[in-house]
Amino acid sequence: MAADAEAASAIPPGVLVTWAQRNDQVMVGVELPGCTSAECDFADGGVVQLSARAGVDGAETRLTLALRGAIVAADCTSRVAGRGVQLVLPKLKLGEWDRLLAGEKLANVRIDWGQWMDAAEEAEVRAERMPRRRHRARNFAPRPAARTEHSRASCRRFAPTRSATTPSG
Repeated sequence: MAADAEAASAIPPGVLVTWAQRNDQVMVGVELPGCTSAECDFADGGVVQLSARAGVDGAETRLTLALRGAIVAADCTSRVAGRGVQLVLPKLKLGEWDRLLAGEKLANVRIDWGQWMDAAEEAEVRAERMPRRRHRARNFAPRPAARTEHSRASCRRFAPTRSATTPSG
């Protein structure tokens, strides 16, 4: 839990916050129709402050999220996309969070089930992304731990061949 999060979460009425998580990161969406620009400040303790211009009149909207756990502020990203702002927040410690915010539950914070992935699904996706080694045959014996030195003459591959000009006899 982000015990050093001094700020309490403050989300203005009418702003919907959705979130989903993976083992190593949290994805947060802030729905602000007509959003044109956004500035985000991230703190390692788990506090995110967002200031955005949204709506027809370009009114400024500010919100503060006091997160349940600590994040890596240097690796956090934000972008204005579609109907709002998308945040990707890497977790400081791997694992599942039981909820997004520290403190009381807010009515305008919801789970984004479209992006949600449980641990089994995540492991399956990671396994599919791993490169497969198809170039190796399955029946080869493993290489020995230490190679022994062979002289070039004793190795059949480097054995001297008879040339056509050498007299036989």
